[in-house]
Amino acid sequence: MGKFFLGLAIGVAVSCVAYVGGFGFYPGIFAVVVCGKLIGATILLSSTRWRAAAGGVYLSLPVGALIFFGVCAANFKI
Repeated sequence: MGKFFLGLAIGVAVSCVAYVGGFGFYPGIFAVVVCGKLIGATILLSSTRWRAAAGGVYLSLPVGALIFFGVCAANFKI
């Protein structure tokens, strides 16, 4: 369970840093982060030792999407 939560925490931290810090600089950051997480989780999935961490990274995808939409809503101006 420790590696699962490690993967989840790292995935959520990457999302927070990318979306909150880099949202104004590069509008396609969402696609870059999602593709990076999918590639990283697939690499982790190929190792039996780090398979649980891959599950945490996969679970961080919907959490990251919620962070992304929250940042979008916070930056929305009428």
